[in-house]
Amino acid sequence: MKANKLSLEELAYLAKHEKNPIWTELHVQQVAEALGAKQVDFLSDKQKTVIAEECRKLDAFCEVLCSTKKNHVAAEKAAFKITGEFYKACEAQKTAWQNERENARRKKEREAAKAKAEKERQKQATEKAKGYDLKANLHLEKNLNKAQRDELLSRDYKRLKISPFGNSGAAFYWVQTNWHESKEHAFFVYLIESELKKHVDDVHLDSFGSPDVEFGNKHYKYCFEIETGENLKRNAERMKRRFEELKENYSEVFVFVTNKKLKYKYSKFGTVVTRGTLRKIIAALFKGYKRRPPI
Repeated sequence: MKANKLSLEELAYLAKHEKNPIWTELHVQQVAEALGAKQVDFLSDKQKTVIAEECRKLDAFCEVLCSTKKNHVAAEKAAFKITGEFYKACEAQKTAWQNERENARRKKEREAAKAKAEKERQKQATEKAKGYDLKANLHLEKNLNKAQRDELLSRDYKRLKISPFGNSGAAFYWVQTNWHESKEHAFFVYLIESELKKHVDDVHLDSFGSPDVEFGNKHYKYCFEIETGENLKRNAERMKRRFEELKENYSEVFVFVTNKKLKYKYSKFGTVVTRGTLRKIIAALFKGYKRRPPI
């Protein structure tokens, strides 16, 4: 397209279009400022003169690029009589625009976070009014109404049928999982946390590391690893090293197996705990331990 075919609208577009080189954007901006362009249906003689001169320079610029091996910088210097100060201004303008975009992005993120927090606050207030807290990681389905189940589903909670302690029929639960773990693994992490918190407040979960559950009692540190059997199948040697490291850092390492048939395979790694023995073992740990009242 020849330079003299560019309309004011096209010039304005070029000035704002981020895909153009920064030097083009700045140059168009300077021309627009020289024109003092406004939303009018006619051009003044001064504006026509500026446009004609700009078209002449653009034609000369294109001629240099097409007829020589010069790059755009050399062609600009020849056609527009541009000095090095122009490129310094380009860099300054580029930095200013980048800062402006970054500030706008951060402002948008802050507003989104604020809106999300407010939405969550309103949800919590509604749930509290209903007498049920959906913030928990684990829910028994029979305690939920349809609206609450739909809400958990929208939050990517998973539904599973399971017997927590193996001494009763299975029931449906909703559990919050991380991307890398099975819903069965997540279920027992939160179940063990719940049982421990009946005795002690300081229970730490590590969803992406080891151990799965960590807690203390009487200056001793303990941990639980939940095993479904998959890790042993994948890399038994790596599992052996992991449990050796845990034994160096904890007074006792408990290995909770989700299937009691696995207890003999895992007995060499630590104190094996099954669904049926979980409550008994936790109670024995805290026998005679008087929990401190809340401050």
